[in-house]
Amino acid sequence: MEVSGGDDEVSGGDDEGTPLKALAGKYSSTAHASYALCLDPTNNFAEISCADNKAKVFPETEVDVGNGTQDASGNSCTTYTGTISDQPPDVSPPIVAVFQVVSKDTSFDSATGAGDGTYTGYTGGKCVGADFDSGGATKVVSGGFHFVISDHRKRVDFILTSNTDQVGGRGDFSYYGTNFRQ
Repeated sequence: MEVSGGDDEVSGGDDEGTPLKALAGKYSSTAHASYALCLDPTNNFAEISCADNKAKVFPETEVDVGNGTQDASGNSCTTYTGTISDQPPDVSPPIVAVFQVVSKDTSFDSATGAGDGTYTGYTGGKCVGADFDSGGATKVVSGGFHFVISDHRKRVDFILTSNTDQVGGRGDFSYYGTNFRQ
């Protein structure tokens, strides 16, 4: 991997396989998750840190669909609509949420088509291409991810490698998805 130029482009070079800039474009996205949500049963089930002795784990599943844009430097912004449901299913309806995920590829091996990055999820704000307009936005989650490209640069599979919210109320998790070039 080499980091080049003034625009902080992460690339392995055009002659070593797929350059990161070749991934620039518009994508549709699907993602699936399950995770432990830590709540305080003594305080109206408010979210609390999983490290707190009062924390009780509530298993959640999440399914997201979205569309976004990635630029030639590996910056992207995706708007998702997701449903979050308790497990096991019960009489309560799922939470339906619209949120934005802003990400940055931090390493990329052009020979293997694999890389890593960081992301931040927000409610509010809006994606403007690969850029994020943070007006009215609230940060809700952040972390890291690993990705691999395939299918002639048309498909990017990803998995979260870390996932932290503002209060530390997320425990064990599994979150993976696929981006398809449009």
